[in-house]
Order: sequence, then structure tokens, then C-alpha cells
Amino acid sequence: MTMSLESPDTSNADSFVKIAFQNGPSPIFALPDLSRIQIKKRKPIVAEADVEKALENIRAHHGTFVKVDDRGAQKGDVVQADVHGYIDDEEVIDQDDYQFAVADDAMIQGFSFVGLVGTLEGAIRYTKRSLIVVVPQAHPDGRWRGKQLHLEFFVKEVRHLQPAELNGEFLQTIGFSDLVELKCSIQEELEGELAAIEQDAARDQLMLFLLNNTAICFPSPINTRQMDHLAKRKAVEQLRRGLTKGLNFEPAGEASKSVRDISLSYILPKLADTLGSLVPVEERDAEIAKLANQRGKQPEEIFELLQAADCLIHFENHLRELRALDCFIASAEVCAA
Repeated sequence: MTMSLESPDTSNADSFVKIAFQNGPSPIFALPDLSRIQIKKRKPIVAEADVEKALENIRAHHGTFVKVDDRGAQKGDVVQADVHGYIDDEEVIDQDDYQFAVADDAMIQGFSFVGLVGTLEGAIRYTKRSLIVVVPQAHPDGRWRGKQLHLEFFVKEVRHLQPAELNGEFLQTIGFSDLVELKCSIQEELEGELAAIEQDAARDQLMLFLLNNTAICFPSPINTRQMDHLAKRKAVEQLRRGLTKGLNFEPAGEASKSVRDISLSYILPKLADTLGSLVPVEERDAEIAKLANQRGKQPEEIFELLQAADCLIHFENHLRELRALDCFIASAEVCAA
């Protein structure tokens, strides 16, 4: 059973998310005095080299692959080849005209091609190369784990990436009038990313202070519902920090072993309660859109991911707790790290 806290202004209640709380025994504790806390922060500084690297990434992203006739394959090229693989004389890979990057993390049909760069480097059209790799223990087919995979490549074509030219026509296609405007945009975006990292670091400092200065005795043992609650909190936090592409849940009961996670699951909601703030739906949706953009997805996909895993309310609670942390950080004494 849960309780919901909605906007006190009932005429505008739909513009705020509903905050759910666990209905069960909660420890009684007092929060420490945060009026004199000191937070260390570094000023975000973006080097010119970082801007240039971002420019190269943009050029590569919008580049095209062109055929190579005057040299052999190099790392980063794309080859088109017939690929055949054998384990114990059984053909397990049969791919004609297969296209893949010359990289040591390339995979075909679940096989990792470690050593591929050294094998194909210098290969030209209509040449054969071979490679022997050991099938990893994590391969889904247990019959092949740990066995040698003999690979044969017949290279038909080599292509290399030709980055886009930073001319006026290209800049207009990506929404910029000139190179200066693009560089300024990159600078602002990189500064924003660094500022977000510093803000997370400041939040970690405040949470550490709360953990070290709050006397709290939580219920023991942790029941199944609380385990589920902790696992979803952790998954949402890792998703928001960009540590995972999706919602990765720890094994049942794993999160309950962390004193930090259990303590914060009580401390942070109480901190948010002291402010009584609510998270507007627009703010929640903006955060979801940001997560989607970082992962090359549509906001609806992230929303459905959270909703399907019964984590949307945990995401909203997480934003509410971040709001509270940020409020105290804004009023804290900030010094250079």
C-alpha cells in the first residue's frame, strides 16, 4: 500500500508528479544541521583540444565510407568479406558479403574477434586471411565454450571513413551559420556536461555528510518489498547518471547488503520532505528527454521503459531528492576543490 502527495493547489494538481512513499515502519531519526556545510567544486574548464575533438566526432558522424584501392585495410576501416568459421570441423559461421569494422571488439554471430586488426591489417581486395580465436565462456552455445574457432576471410572490398567537410553547406545542414557558432555551441555543451559532473560530485559530498552525521537504525531484516524498493532506486540512479543504457537490476537482495543504499533510502526522502517541494511534470519529462537524447532514443521509449519496470515513481522520487540536495548545495559555502 502506498500514499501519494500531490500539489496542495488542487486546481493545478495534474502539473505535478505524484510522490509515493513506502507504507510501513520507518526509523525515527533527526537530520544533521546543514547550515554550515562546505562543498568543494571545480570550475568547468573546456580546453580547445576538447572542442576540436568534438568537431572531429561530428565530422566522422556525418562522414561517408569510400572505397580504398591504393592501400590495404587499416584499423577503423570497414571491409566486406566472405566469412567462414569452423569448430571441430563443423562450420558454425557462413556469412557472404558480410560488412564489419576492422576493430578488435568486432563480433559476428556472438563470436568476439580479438586479434582481428592484426589479421586484416594490410589486406587488399581478393585476398584471404585466417585467424584462430577461443570461444568465450559467456557464449550462449555451451557446446562451443572454450573451443578454438578457425576463421577464414575472403576480402572483397575495403572502405575508409571520409569525414564531412566543415564548409558552409554542411554547417547549414546541421543548423549553424558558421564555424564560430558551432564551436560556441560545442563549448557550451561541454561546459554543461562538466557542470553536471561537478554537481553530481557535490551531491555525493552532501550525501556522505548526511551518512556520517545521521544516527539511524533501520529495520532488520529487510523484507522483500524493501529489497524491491532498493533495487529500483539503485537502477534509476545508475540510469540517470549514465552508468547504464537501461534499467539494470542487481540480484535479489544485493542492494539490501549496502548500508549506504538502505540509509539513503530513508534519509533523502526525509530531506526532501523538509522542503516540501514537488517535481513539475515538465521537469520530469525534460529529464526523460535528456536521457533519451544521450542514448539515441525517443523520450517515449525511456518513459515506457520506466513505466514497464514499475520504476517511473522511483524516477520521480529520485528527481525530488535531487532537487532537495541541490537546494542545500546552493545555500552551502562553496570552495575550490
